[in-house]
Order: sequence, then C-alpha cells, then structure tokens
Amino acid sequence: MVTELAGRLTGIAIISSDISDGDIEGQDNEALVAKITSHFEAAEKPALLTKEILIKIIGVKEEVQPKVEIIRSKDFKPLSKDVESRYSIRSVDVEKTVGTVADFTHYFNDRLQKLREFIHSGQASRLAGMMKSIDSLKQYTN
Repeated sequence: MVTELAGRLTGIAIISSDISDGDIEGQDNEALVAKITSHFEAAEKPALLTKEILIKIIGVKEEVQPKVEIIRSKDFKPLSKDVESRYSIRSVDVEKTVGTVADFTHYFNDRLQKLREFIHSGQASRLAGMMKSIDSLKQYTN
C-alpha cells in the first residue's frame, strides 16, 4: 500500500520510512492522494511526507472499544462472599543458599518430598484425605 502510494505521489512528496501499511490501512487511495496533493500544493516539490504530517492529513484513527456489560441473575450469590478475606502466614521457614547447583537440587528434592508426603497422607479414605489436606493447609493460616 505504501509503495503504491509512493508511486502515485512521485514528484509531489517523498514518503518517510516511518510510515507503514498500517498507517494508511482502510483509507481510500484516491482520496488520500488528493488530500496529500492539496496539502503540499504550496510547498516546494518534492516535499517530505512524515508520519506526523500524514496523521494531520487523514486525522487520528479512533479505535472503538466494545462495551461489555455483565448481567448477573438476581439470585446470584458469590461463594467467596461468606469467607473471611483476612489471611496471613504465621511462619515461613526461610532457607538461604549460595546459588549452587547442589543448593538448587536439594531445594527441589526437599519440595518434592514434602509434596509426596502431602499427597500420600490422605490415601486411607477420600474424605479423610481431604480433611487431612485441609488441616495441613490450616497450619499456614491464622
């Protein structure tokens, strides 16, 4: 699109390299050539058509953002509304390392072992396992 426009404006204007096809997308080529030609009528030929001048000539593109409206049913009640939102962590074991590969593998294996213990702790019955899992999570909250 820009190369076609440059060919049509030969002798009238030189198109700057900062103008891309996206800048003139959706414009009628005939109308755009006419607007640019009339803009540079009194100017010394060939004039330089920069992106700023092009924007002045064609005007700023306004992108219309679609409006989204969320409509909920009147009986909608979020489940989280009944849950208190103030949680804090009581204690956190902070391990400091020097950043070696051995430190990383130790940290990864330790987390993997804790995850295994967490999963295997609830194997007796599904409900008991869920309760144990919830109880083990409660130790990190107030």
